[in-house]
Amino acid sequence: GGGGGGGGGSEVPHVRGALEALLKPERLRGADQYYCDRCACKVDAERGVSFRRLPRVLAIQLKRFRYDFRLGQRLKVNSLFTFPTTIDMAEYVRPIPGDSPPPGKATSADVTPRGNLEATAEETAGGVSAGEAMADSPAGDPMAVDSTPPTAPLAEGMSVAHPETETACSGPLPYELYAVLVHSGSASFGHYYALIKDLGQGDAAGSAGGGDGRGEWHEFNDAYVRPIKESELRTKAFGGEGGGYSGSSSAYMLLYRAVGACDASSGEAAVDASDSIAQAVSQHALPLAAPVAATPAAAAPAAAAPDDGWRTRQGLSRYADRRDIEFVLHEVERVEAEAEEVRGVLDSVEDFVEEWGPVDPALDQSPPKLITAEDGSTAVEVHPETKRLLADYHARGFAEMEELGLPFSVQCAAQFLFGGAFPSNPLGFTVLTRCAADLLEAHGSESLKGEYLSDMRAGKVVGTMALSEPHAGSSLGNIRTTAVRAGDGPLGQEYRLKGDKMWTSAAFHDVTPNTAHMLLARIAGPDTPPGARGISLFLVPHLLPDGSPNDVEVVGLNKKMGHRALPNCAWSLGGGAGGATGYLVGEPHQGLSAMFQMMNAMRIEVGLWAAALGKRGLNESLLYAEGREQGGKRIIEHDDVKRMLLQQKAYAEGAFALTIHAATLHDRNAAGDAEAGAMLDSIIEVVKSWPSE
Repeated sequence: GGGGGGGGGSEVPHVRGALEALLKPERLRGADQYYCDRCACKVDAERGVSFRRLPRVLAIQLKRFRYDFRLGQRLKVNSLFTFPTTIDMAEYVRPIPGDSPPPGKATSADVTPRGNLEATAEETAGGVSAGEAMADSPAGDPMAVDSTPPTAPLAEGMSVAHPETETACSGPLPYELYAVLVHSGSASFGHYYALIKDLGQGDAAGSAGGGDGRGEWHEFNDAYVRPIKESELRTKAFGGEGGGYSGSSSAYMLLYRAVGACDASSGEAAVDASDSIAQAVSQHALPLAAPVAATPAAAAPAAAAPDDGWRTRQGLSRYADRRDIEFVLHEVERVEAEAEEVRGVLDSVEDFVEEWGPVDPALDQSPPKLITAEDGSTAVEVHPETKRLLADYHARGFAEMEELGLPFSVQCAAQFLFGGAFPSNPLGFTVLTRCAADLLEAHGSESLKGEYLSDMRAGKVVGTMALSEPHAGSSLGNIRTTAVRAGDGPLGQEYRLKGDKMWTSAAFHDVTPNTAHMLLARIAGPDTPPGARGISLFLVPHLLPDGSPNDVEVVGLNKKMGHRALPNCAWSLGGGAGGATGYLVGEPHQGLSAMFQMMNAMRIEVGLWAAALGKRGLNESLLYAEGREQGGKRIIEHDDVKRMLLQQKAYAEGAFALTIHAATLHDRNAAGDAEAGAMLDSIIEVVKSWPSE
């Protein structure tokens, strides 16, 4: 919002303040007097915006960015701006106060406002009445706009003045918010969508409450339309600034429509005169995935599209191919899940990635960074959008797909959509946590599960897998981190650990206060077998059950070519005198066999995300090849380009089919099929490595 008239260009934090700043007249007195061409002299006047008749629609454009010279970038500012769902413009309609106009000119006392806001004062000198000046307005339209600029001081017509002056209109002039245009993303990129209210006057309960749906708000995005609650306007339309980052969603334009007119005789609002707008919208409504506006009774219903048993939603080809996903699940692997249930899950995932996909470039360009905390310790700060994205992921219930009984293969299909939309992998936090929670549930003691499992499932504690060390990557038999028995505690056998770990993803972040590492170490003592047979599994938290910090410290961040939203850490245990506290998971010396349960699931996930990147690359190539011309035709029509695209297609779709096959074997093995488990063991390395390479 920026001022006009006397308000200048100052910022205001709300719509009402912006209207006041815009419409408050500037008093031209003394040296600033207005020069009147008709009277050839300077006169006292009021300068500002004057509505001869109020418009049907008020379009208010919001200031979205502020340039931060310290950071050298634009920041969104709409977290500081509020707007109402209704505005009464009557409080802004005033007669203009006049101070001694030239002889023959009307004074403010001559101005008599009427219900349609048309001034009736007559210019005795020029012989032109304000009513005659409006003769070109559309006949019979009480809300028509007169764009003819006044040729005399504005004291001759109706204008608006400071709210402190006396109200000229005896009845309300209500305007209701009916559309919010939104930008999602950072200050430098993103996408645009709209939040629009149904213009009908139907049951306010809406279709969800048994009404006809009119009066509901809907979100119009690139690929779908879905109803939203009015309370969602704030969460979807407001963004924020902070931490040097400039992402999030924010409104950039508000549209208010007139829903009544001031009646000076009765003091009440007249009947809504904008039915023609609703009819025009309904007649031109697009055949989208959700109801838009009420269809006129005379209009014939649109013919239903042929249903071949597949629901392929349009507009998301950049991320993945729903037809191919459902084909592999139902016709190739024949997963044990209802097709309609699978479609519902994938629809929800598509909605999520369509809304959040535009933030991924910001996460890739601004990876996590090391900071010094207030207590002097070193920590990892992730992009603020990562935390918002993860919060929305959990709010929509995606972390509970396993608890809902969905097969791992269906969960992987959902992850495939996520992977295509988020190459920076902010959801790696959730994948690692789910695998760590599965491992804890299968092998942990009841006391450990009672302390950590529910919080890990709910996303309040992030889980990791800490295997490698600086000198030992794949050769886990050579790890040197040691654990010394410290007795029994309320959570079972306690150990004090010392050593170094490397390549640990999702560690030491500020997404959640606590992190639980599923960590491999060697128990000190003569009874420990050498090599891989002597490895045990421990849970090592960042915060101990009493809230005190554990003896763990991040040493550095490893720089990566991809998955840059997910921190990858080098860290140490037991830098203090006592060592880091860890809790034994499972039996001593059986850690590697237990960890393989988590590792196999993670290997499938790694191959799956690689396949998703390959599919995203194919889709980007197709979009480019369809739009780029060379030699008088699109390059997709050139034989060599077709060959390369088909090669991409074979790699990407073959990799996806391979990973879903492995996920299906995982489901069958969990159900007791030993043959499927043996097959999975024989191909698991290929599932991870071939799509990745």
